[in-house]
Amino acid sequence: MTEPLSPRPLSTALPTATAGSWSIAFDPTGSQVASARADGMVRVWNTTNRNSPTAQWALQTASEQGSGRTFSAAFDPTGDHLVSGRSDGTIDVWSLPDRSVPDRGGTISGVATDPAQRILATVGSDTTLNVWTLGDEEMTLRSRTPIQRRVNDHPRVSVNERGTLAATANNNGGLVELWDIGNPDAPRSAARLPLTTRYSFPVGFAPTGDVLATGDTDTTIALWDTSDPTSPRRIGAPLRGPEDLIRSVAFSPDGTRLAATSDDKRVYVYDLTSPNTEPVTVISDDAPVTQAAFDDDGEVLVVASRDLSTWRLPATDTAGDAELIDRHEDMFANTLSTSPNRVAVGTSTHELVSFALADDGTLSDRQPVGTLLNSTDTTTTWQVPVSLPADDEIIAGGDTTGNVYVHTLAVPDAREWVCENTTPLTEAQRATYLPHAYLQGDCD
Repeated sequence: MTEPLSPRPLSTALPTATAGSWSIAFDPTGSQVASARADGMVRVWNTTNRNSPTAQWALQTASEQGSGRTFSAAFDPTGDHLVSGRSDGTIDVWSLPDRSVPDRGGTISGVATDPAQRILATVGSDTTLNVWTLGDEEMTLRSRTPIQRRVNDHPRVSVNERGTLAATANNNGGLVELWDIGNPDAPRSAARLPLTTRYSFPVGFAPTGDVLATGDTDTTIALWDTSDPTSPRRIGAPLRGPEDLIRSVAFSPDGTRLAATSDDKRVYVYDLTSPNTEPVTVISDDAPVTQAAFDDDGEVLVVASRDLSTWRLPATDTAGDAELIDRHEDMFANTLSTSPNRVAVGTSTHELVSFALADDGTLSDRQPVGTLLNSTDTTTTWQVPVSLPADDEIIAGGDTTGNVYVHTLAVPDAREWVCENTTPLTEAQRATYLPHAYLQGDCD
C-alpha cells in the first residue's frame, strides 16, 4: 500500500456467486489468493495482474454444494498445497495441479509453437507476449513482454520454423509486429508491418522457410519474406478471392499451399508455387468458416465452422473442386490443431474435443477433453497451436484463468498423474473429472 492513509481498490470486487467469503489468504508469491466460502467452496484467483484478477480454481470441499461451510483456507510455504477447514471439523488438503502453467492474468486468445515443439508463445487480453521453453512434461515461462494494446483486444500469435521469431497480430487495430525471440528471456521488437486492414488477426508462419502470411486488407492476404526480421518485404501481389472478413490462414506442411477462411462461408486454397493470386480451390460451407488445417500429408483439409468437415484437395498444381469426405454436424468448431493421426477442436460452446483422423480423412473416436471454466466472456474458446505435440497430447489455453494446459489422451498416463496428485477418487469424482476415461481400481 503506497498511501496507507488513502487506500484505494486495485480492482473490481471478485464475484462470490451466492455465498459470502469467511476468510482469504495469499500464497507466498502473492500471485494467488484463496477465498473460503459459506457454500463449501474454496475459490482460488490469479492475482498477478492486480487490476484484473481472474478465476483459477474452484475447489468443492463437500460432496454436495451447500452441505457444509468452509471457514478457512491457507497456502503452505511452497504455494503448492492449500489447506481448508469445514464447519463439520474436516480439514481438506489440496495439491494444486502442476500441469497447468499460469499465463499471469487475462484470457489467452492465441497459442503457438514452433514445428519442433521447443518454444511456446501465447498472447491474450492482458496484451503481453509470453514465451516458454518446452521440455519433457515441463513448460518454463521465460519472459513476458508488453505488446501494443487495442480496445477489446484478442490478439493472435505465430512462431517461425526455427523458434526464433514470433509474429503478434491485434484483432482490431491493423497491427502486426515481429519479435526476435532467439533469446527467450529477452524478446525484442524487430519490425512492424505496414498494413491497411482493420482486422489483422489472420497471421501464420509457413512450417518451412521464412514466409509469413497476414491479412493485407480485410479481404486480401499478404505474404512476407522475414529472412531479415528487421526489414520484412512483401512477396508478390496480395492474394484475392474472399468477399468478407478473413478469419485465419494456414500453410500446408510443405509450404506450397495456403488456406484462408472467411466470414463469407468459404475456404480459399492458393497454390503458392504459381504467381496466380486467385484461389485454385474454393470450399463452400453453410456458415462463416473460422479456421482450416491441413493433414500431415497436405492432401486433406479439416474445416471448422458450424459443422466440422474434412475435404480431399485436388493434386498440387491442379485447380478444381475439393471432395467432401466427412462431416460432423453442429460442432460449432472454432479452432483446430492436428497431428498425424488426431485433430483437436475448440468449440464456441467452450468444449475441447479430440477426433482420430484416418489416412482417408474420416473422423472417428470422438473424445471430450475439457471444458473452459465458467466465464462471463462469451467470446472465449480453447486456443490451440497449429500442430499437436503428439497424437495423445494437446496443449491448449483460452479460459479466463490465463492458464496453459497440457492434456493427455493416454489413459495410463492420466491415471498415473491423478494417483500422484490426488487421494483415491470416488466413482462420482471420476465421472466429474474424467468423463472420457474409465480408470479401473483405486491408486496403488
